[in-house]
Amino acid sequence: MKPLHLTMSAFGPYADEVSIDFTTFGDSGLYLICGDTGAGKTIIFDAIAFALYGTPSGENRTSSMLRSDFADPDTPTFVELDFSYRGSTYRIRRNPVYQRPKKRGEGFTTENERAEITLPDGSTIAGKQHVDETVVGILGIERLQFMQIVMIAQGDFRKLLSADTQTRAPIFRRIFATEPLLGFQKRMAERKNALEADHDRVMASVQNYADMIAVDETDEHARSLKEELSGGVQPETALREAERLVEADTSAADAAKQRAAKLQAIRDEAKAALESAQTNNGLIDRRDAALQVSEQALGAKTQAKAALDADAHLDDEIAALRARERDLRSNLPSYDEYGRLQSAFDEAARVLESARQAKTQVETELTQARKRRDEAEQAADEQAKAQHNRDMLAERLKIDRANDERCAAQAKTYDNILDADKLIGKLKQQVEEAKSAQAAINAAIEQGVSDIEQAAAEASGLGAATEDLFDAENDKRAAQADIARLDACSAERTELADASAAAAKDAAAAQEAYLQAQSTFLECQTKLAEARKAYLDEQAGIIAAGLEPGSPCPVCGSTDHPAPAQARTDIPSSADLDELQEHYNETLAVANEASQNSGALKSDADGKRARLDAHIQEHGRAEELAALRAAAEKALAEAEARIDRSEQAKARCEQQAKTAQEKRAVVEAKRADLQNALDDLAALKSQLSAAEATRATLQDGLETTDEKTIRSQAQQAHEQFLLTQGAFDEAVDLLDRLSELVKQAGSAAQALDDLEAELEQATAAQQEATTASITAKAAAQAAAAKLPFPTKQELEAAIDEAAAQADASFETRQKQKDAFDQASIAAAEAAARAEELVRQAGDDARRQDVSQLEQDLAEAEQQLQEAQDAANAIERRIHTNTSLLKRIEHELKRSADIEAQYKEVAIVSDVANGRMVKASHYAFETYVQSRYFEQMISAANRRLDTLSDGRYELVRREKGFSNRQVGLDLDVKDHYTGKTRDASSLSGGEAFKASLALALGLSDTVQAHAGGIQLDTMFIDEGFGSLDDESLRLALKVLTELSGSDKHIGIISHISELKDNIDRKIVVERGRDGSSIHVET
Repeated sequence: MKPLHLTMSAFGPYADEVSIDFTTFGDSGLYLICGDTGAGKTIIFDAIAFALYGTPSGENRTSSMLRSDFADPDTPTFVELDFSYRGSTYRIRRNPVYQRPKKRGEGFTTENERAEITLPDGSTIAGKQHVDETVVGILGIERLQFMQIVMIAQGDFRKLLSADTQTRAPIFRRIFATEPLLGFQKRMAERKNALEADHDRVMASVQNYADMIAVDETDEHARSLKEELSGGVQPETALREAERLVEADTSAADAAKQRAAKLQAIRDEAKAALESAQTNNGLIDRRDAALQVSEQALGAKTQAKAALDADAHLDDEIAALRARERDLRSNLPSYDEYGRLQSAFDEAARVLESARQAKTQVETELTQARKRRDEAEQAADEQAKAQHNRDMLAERLKIDRANDERCAAQAKTYDNILDADKLIGKLKQQVEEAKSAQAAINAAIEQGVSDIEQAAAEASGLGAATEDLFDAENDKRAAQADIARLDACSAERTELADASAAAAKDAAAAQEAYLQAQSTFLECQTKLAEARKAYLDEQAGIIAAGLEPGSPCPVCGSTDHPAPAQARTDIPSSADLDELQEHYNETLAVANEASQNSGALKSDADGKRARLDAHIQEHGRAEELAALRAAAEKALAEAEARIDRSEQAKARCEQQAKTAQEKRAVVEAKRADLQNALDDLAALKSQLSAAEATRATLQDGLETTDEKTIRSQAQQAHEQFLLTQGAFDEAVDLLDRLSELVKQAGSAAQALDDLEAELEQATAAQQEATTASITAKAAAQAAAAKLPFPTKQELEAAIDEAAAQADASFETRQKQKDAFDQASIAAAEAAARAEELVRQAGDDARRQDVSQLEQDLAEAEQQLQEAQDAANAIERRIHTNTSLLKRIEHELKRSADIEAQYKEVAIVSDVANGRMVKASHYAFETYVQSRYFEQMISAANRRLDTLSDGRYELVRREKGFSNRQVGLDLDVKDHYTGKTRDASSLSGGEAFKASLALALGLSDTVQAHAGGIQLDTMFIDEGFGSLDDESLRLALKVLTELSGSDKHIGIISHISELKDNIDRKIVVERGRDGSSIHVET
């Protein structure tokens, strides 16, 4: 990357737009950026870094600080950079966030950050994120790498020199594209850990399956074998024992099935005998019940017939009610005719009322028309008088208006004279105040000049204080980096230890839960076996409880029972056994789940403990880390003490320098205020003269100077004008009304004739409506006299009552007939059923005693159930153990596969991550990066040998503290003493020379790397002040040789020796209105 043209607008100390054309320096060589302290030399580097990456070059400046304080509010802030890379030209334009005046209205608004890059083909990419990604893609390095390789800012020399492996590794990863190697390391480590965890889980599963093997708890040998398996055995042993148990249970299952088949036949015979006896007894019961039902049905039929005969009179009552209903319905049409006649009478009454209202309306309108005719005849006489009065008032109004306007003008002139007097007094006061302000500003300027001279003298020691602070801060950063590195290591150690302890606690809790579940399961298994045994042992007591005196015993047949067995009260029932079996199954499932969970958590705890042990092996014990941190804290405390002393001295100097600058700004502002005060005084005197002249002109236009007389005349004239104007308006209104009345006289006479004709017609219509109303009323009254009930609703109610009474009687009669028919049918059906059942059962059939048969069946079913339960228990064990056998075989195969993979993966992972015993602690990526680092150090030593006159040589450190990974740490060998020490221990000048050589070596190595980054430019900000004359000469010689024929090297410095030795310069000059730039070639 090589800058071609840079434009800065309202940026840093540059108030306006300034440009630098780097092409004037040719294709290679050194150029110097020089100027006063604080003029804005470093801002040029900031502008280039901001254009490329959106942030300034230094860590103590942010993009929000880039807006120039000298700039006019309307001047935009932006940076535009043209640069070349690999033969192509690009242009970037950016602006930071800043406040600007609103384009509409008052106040300010925020100008948001913008970025745009123009590519060689003319296309553009906009947006900060997109532009940032594009720049990184073009140059191949991010901002951090750019600042350590291309643009070395103030204070960054020692950072480049003192960085450790952890700091350099990310930089080299980006530069030398070693990211895939790191990914390979991580993938192999993850694969190794995953295989270890898989193997642990497989072994835990095998043990869990061994714990779950089912045995016959009544078999002492089987219980002993179960205890042996639960105590932990080899996987192969568990497999053999499971196979042996399955074979033994298979033989036992065959014997149990044969016994169950025999008991099944016995049970079926007992069941058939019981069912035959139950069928015979049931037939006898149904016969007796049918005979009883037949007798009851015959009695019900007799009762229904008696009720039917008792209510025979209801048939005559029903016929009479139906005849009355028909008679009443024949009168319904008469009510419809009456309704029609009544409606006709109502309509005639409405027409009569309407005729009366029409006649009244016509009479009212006739009266009003006669009144309007009389008013029109009178208005014709008064019209001439009103016209004469209006003309007289019009002439008077003209005279009064002119007099009112004259008097008002005199009053306005007098008011203007009074305003002029006030303005003259105010201007005279302002002239005196301006004279006093001018004198105060002169005094402040003299005092400010004196303060500036005093502050400038006290600020002269700033340079030495800054240099001391720079060295102390470098030492502090080195100590802080060591502490941060050690703290990160300790934090990671604590996190691993906490995770391991938590995992171990969880595993112990899971193991305890498993033991508890296993204990519960065994307890339930024991209870189930004991309950089954008790149930079988106590069958004699259960049978004896059902014996009765004189009844035969189901076992011996005796009817005498001198000593029956006593049944225990705590014997479980069949339902109790089912409940215990269900609880047994539940506890077995819980125990299996707890076993699997315990194995998984134990595997996780072992893995976390292994990672903690690996961390301790890699980074050392806690006491070693504590000792190293104590040493770093001591170095930090010493550096902070130096910083405090240096900062106090620097602060004092800077405060004085700032005070001087502030005083200069104040003096300049006061001088501007003085000029403004002089201008204001001249303007006030001019305004005073004009005001006095205006007052004299107004005074000449007055008829009298008496204010009371002027205002009284104006008021009287205006009042007289208003009176005359009111009288004139009233006369005009009167004349208009009279004219309108005269116009209406003819139409009023015609309207009067029309209304009189309408009155005659309305009178005739009223008489006709009266006659029609009387006729309709008489017809309606005649129809009403013939109706049987006053209203149609009462007639309909009488009809409904007669119909309801007839319906009720008919329903009662019908129910009686239906009841008799149903009772007759039921009696016949009951007699037929009884006759059929008597035929089936026979007259001599007798009931059989089924209690003995039921007892025999119960005993047979109990024996069959016990045999089936025993066979099922064996089948369940066979199924369970066969399934576990297959799972153990499967897990053992998985274990063999995992072990085979682990042997290969573990070796590759340990080698790649630098964890082989008695081998170098280099990770694969670090090893590759160290080869590039060796090349970089070799290139750096060629320059350092010249710069240090053969004294110093950079060497890569082979070992680190606490066996941590190294490979990219740097030492320096002092050929004068023959000792090797940490490179960060070099003094200020020595550190600058070593850092410069290292930066140049890195540039050489990167560009020599196949497909690497092309760096055609280097920027160096200060640092040369720590060199003596000979070291400075050697540094310039090395940089000149480095620039060769195609590289630019820009140097910022204020020392005079560089100005004398470098011809091409960018000179920055500080001014009162901001800085300026000019180029010297």
